[in-house]
Amino acid sequence: MMSKVAHSKTTLVLAIKMGVVLALMLWMSQRWGHYYVEALLPLYRTVIDLVLTDYRVVSLRLIPQNGELTVAAHLTTIKAQLIDGHKLPVGVTLDASTLADHALKHLIIVACGILVWPNLKPTERGVSLLLSAPLLLILECIDIPLAIAGAVQDLVFFNFSSNYAGHKPLIVTWLHILDGGGRLALSVLTVLIVNVLQKIKNDADTEAPMSIIQITEPPRA
Repeated sequence: MMSKVAHSKTTLVLAIKMGVVLALMLWMSQRWGHYYVEALLPLYRTVIDLVLTDYRVVSLRLIPQNGELTVAAHLTTIKAQLIDGHKLPVGVTLDASTLADHALKHLIIVACGILVWPNLKPTERGVSLLLSAPLLLILECIDIPLAIAGAVQDLVFFNFSSNYAGHKPLIVTWLHILDGGGRLALSVLTVLIVNVLQKIKNDADTEAPMSIIQITEPPRA
């Protein structure tokens, strides 16, 4: 009976902690989230250029659209493309966008997961946040820029392919995965990976052998 009460109290405390941290993160993202996304725009642009080799990103910026902030890309074709017998010439311009909030979702979920994970010391949470930084950067690279690239290819193949359903590029499939819950799954997976890395580090620190050097004086003559 006592164990059930203790478990209920622990769950309640964890839920309250999660609610407070989540509310704080959402408030911070509303006030300063656009600075975070703006800082990532050069990275987004580089990834889009690497993925869409037949296009050039003319501009990539944050703009308000229908009351929400979006990452909007303006691209032009730099190579002629032949899609199911239809030619897409050089110089065609296209526009694609995605919600800036998608970038913030990863940051909010990963940060909240680390900050409320049970049985972690403050120093361990700090280390976990540091461990999450490169993983979070990878998440941002495979989300916003690939979503925009997928939207561009989706638009092109929808208009030029005679068999759109059977000839969707892989990048379009990735876009649908992201929109179908992939973003949440990737963020949760990142929290779990960070927790595993933290445990590995703790085990390594605990099991590290201590070398003891004994210094003895030579016998005196």
